[in-house]
Amino acid sequence: MTTNLETTSRLAKVGFEPAPTTSPPRRLVACLSGLEKTGKTHLALTAPEPIYYISVDIGTEGVMEKFTQAGKEIYIHRLRMQMFQPLPSGAAGAEQQRRDFTPVWEDLQVAFTGALLEGQGGTVIVDTASEALEIARLAHFGKLTQVSPQHQQEVNAEWRELIRQSYNSRMSVIFIHRVREKFEQPGVYEIRQLPSMAYEVQINITTGYGYEMREREEVPGTYRIQRIQEDPKLFHAYIKDCRQNMGVAGQSLSSPSPGAHVDFFSFENLLSMVHGG
Repeated sequence: MTTNLETTSRLAKVGFEPAPTTSPPRRLVACLSGLEKTGKTHLALTAPEPIYYISVDIGTEGVMEKFTQAGKEIYIHRLRMQMFQPLPSGAAGAEQQRRDFTPVWEDLQVAFTGALLEGQGGTVIVDTASEALEIARLAHFGKLTQVSPQHQQEVNAEWRELIRQSYNSRMSVIFIHRVREKFEQPGVYEIRQLPSMAYEVQINITTGYGYEMREREEVPGTYRIQRIQEDPKLFHAYIKDCRQNMGVAGQSLSSPSPGAHVDFFSFENLLSMVHGG
């Protein structure tokens, strides 16, 4: 009779291993998206410490300090951008962009991997992942438009490697994204992210102030604003979907102001909803 040990040993030779029997780590790999000044950064900074914050944005002043002054352990890595300078036209300009942005993209990748290697807990935040993706595209192509889908595959693969690393760690990872209104469709919004990103993370959340931003059923991937008439001065974090706990989809975290005495608008509360406890 073949024993379990013999089976395990034989399968190990072709790359199989026993499936885990322990509970999954109490963390989330999340996409957090919203318009400006809707509490995205605040919500991310309520995640478990230590926090490793990769800054591609300039909107953290006054938000970060509230947490560090309260004693929260936060480490920030600021990406160093080239100062704006006129670019030559055509291929020469694209080549200059590649030279300028390649070290920035490599710096982000090294910082992200290094943060994940720091420990078994805490949180890595990329703010914003929208700009980070543009940096990756500029590093590869020197431009953001007129790039064929075939050529995009290399950037997509490098971006998915960041997500793969996130799943291989026990840390929460939050990719913050910007939302923009479609020029040709006023009142319709889209998230500036890799199209497959929403399917690759564990949970997708949108933020709003006085409203919830919800996906349009008739056109998936686009969003509309749903006003909250009862109290127009609430911050909301709407859970679009969650593969870890599908029962929380459609629920919303709300708070009269970020940092209120009873603050349901927090990542810790989100973790409790998904994982329990």
